[in-house]
Amino acid sequence: MRGTFLALSLVASLALTGCGGPEELQSPVTSSQIRGNISPTLDSTATTDEQDVNTIARSIDMDIRMFRDDFMRFFMLDRTSRLHGTPVY
Repeated sequence: MRGTFLALSLVASLALTGCGGPEELQSPVTSSQIRGNISPTLDSTATTDEQDVNTIARSIDMDIRMFRDDFMRFFMLDRTSRLHGTPVY
């Protein structure tokens, strides 16, 4: 009985003193800062700035490749010519 009481009092004292923790482990962010900007990494409703930049880069890359394909088709450079048969030497 005496050991149980000692163990419970030790656990209770550790639980009460462990709530604060050292200052270097406490968060520098306050609740008012969180309420001021709940989603600081989101620039639009669902994407971050980095995701927006990646989307723009993918779009530009796709546009350039489609332009090259269109250029090749317009000038008929995407396949061999069928105007002549076998080459004559």
